[in-house]
Amino acid sequence: MCLDWVSTLGYYEAVEKIYANAQEEPGMGKVNVSLQDDVHEDLLKLIPARKRSDVINEALRKELLYRKRELAAARIKQLRKRSATLTGREIVEAVRADRSRSTS
Repeated sequence: MCLDWVSTLGYYEAVEKIYANAQEEPGMGKVNVSLQDDVHEDLLKLIPARKRSDVINEALRKELLYRKRELAAARIKQLRKRSATLTGREIVEAVRADRSRSTS
């Protein structure tokens, strides 16, 4: 079998470009991170090669959501400290006053 090196080189370049485009989806960024050895070993053992980015992305998404919620909760707590607090009786009286006002 005689190979034409020019066409063979063109084939490999095309395959490389297709592979590179498949790896870099629109809206995707790249990050270089370090993993602890045991986490890295488990990742390689348990997650198929083409699914590792998806698994890491989903785990990071969950962690970021958790942290956003923590920040929101801290902000709400901070705002509550600045707002007036009412007793149960005051709340009931305010609700009753509002109800009587809307039925009048």
